[in-house]
Amino acid sequence: MNLAELIKKSYGSADLIFVSHQLEIDYARKSLEAAENENVGYEEFLEKHKEFLRSQNCSDEHIERQILKVQDLSNYFSND
Repeated sequence: MNLAELIKKSYGSADLIFVSHQLEIDYARKSLEAAENENVGYEEFLEKHKEFLRSQNCSDEHIERQILKVQDLSNYFSND
């Protein structure tokens, strides 16, 4: 699965909230690995998340809240 698809699957399909369920956490973790494998840097990774959310017609406020979650590494772990 490519990075764009992993990013998409890191969000809830109905609410577009980042990693609100275990399966989404798994996809988010895999997206970090895919970004590294595809030589995608941190800023580009964040931009890809923003692009996805914009493509879903999310408000700027919603995008900002989700990007804060994307930046928080604790969201990529399920064992805390």
